[in-house]
Amino acid sequence: MNFSLLASYHLVKTYRLTALFLLLFLSEAIYKVVSFNHLEFRLAAIVKILIQIYIIYFIIINKVYSKIWHILIIVFLFMIGQISLVDKSNLFENILFIDRYLFVLFLLVFINHFKPLNNDRLLFLKVYEKVILFNSILIIVGFLFDIYFLKSYKWGRFGFNGLLIKSGSSTFIYCISNFYFLYKVLVLKENKFPQLFLVLGASFFLGTKSIFLFNFLILCYFFLKLKYYRKLPVLAGIVLLIIFFVTYKSSFITLFKHYFSEFFLIMKQKGFLSALTSHRSELFLSNFKNDILYHWNGFNYLFGGSLSMSHRCQFEFFDMFYFFGMIGSAFYLFVFHRNYVLGKLAL
Repeated sequence: MNFSLLASYHLVKTYRLTALFLLLFLSEAIYKVVSFNHLEFRLAAIVKILIQIYIIYFIIINKVYSKIWHILIIVFLFMIGQISLVDKSNLFENILFIDRYLFVLFLLVFINHFKPLNNDRLLFLKVYEKVILFNSILIIVGFLFDIYFLKSYKWGRFGFNGLLIKSGSSTFIYCISNFYFLYKVLVLKENKFPQLFLVLGASFFLGTKSIFLFNFLILCYFFLKLKYYRKLPVLAGIVLLIIFFVTYKSSFITLFKHYFSEFFLIMKQKGFLSALTSHRSELFLSNFKNDILYHWNGFNYLFGGSLSMSHRCQFEFFDMFYFFGMIGSAFYLFVFHRNYVLGKLAL
């Protein structure tokens, strides 16, 4: 029994990046099923806390404290903003919320310092591909059979994200995945077109407007970068697609209105901007008028001081400014970029 535990420990230690990824995905999947069955057990949050404790443990036993000094500075800048607020009723809520920003930094620090072995890196990429393909199949199945727990939203809005819990993180994951498979197929010339077709196709069923924009922009990027405009078959294919869409324009509009009825309802009631941003523009104005103008002082503009992050507008850069202020946001982005670049080199 002890031998089995020891062997398991060494296996996880050898393939820690892969194990970490699988742990995060499985906890997310379990939480998704539990949550959509109207039960409250925040397994994903518990797993993230345990992972951070594990990372801190590794930092302590390896005595590489310098790796987290910048994270401690971010926490310090955040606390200046929070203490500067006159209304501190949501201080505890905001202290818990900051972990959403810190978790990704802890992960990057961990990957940078404890660089994955070559075997771990190769296994991670294989497992990552299989997980994304599996989730993409679930998205298609969820759409075809209208399976409730595979939806992106608990209410009536259209969208399917498989075993991923949040629409925002689902969009981010599929942006990375679409770029990954496009790069593999178009640049590295690997025989992964079926996988690309499945993942790219599934991403359109997420139900978020940002994935449509990203897919359009990334396809334009590869079209220009790889100079496909010089290739006659590609240009002929684009022309045929345009003719097809124009010919069946009314059918596509009807289909779009059917699946994105909420968009047209909001546009009719509140205008195009509210529909395009899913009410985020209204939340932005509300936060600016009710919180920033009436409750902030000079320190808050520098270091942030959200009254309640549960009412944030979900414009990422504004949310960061709302939470960390100008100096705190600039420092956070500096730390993220520095660790992200190192992280890419480590992988």
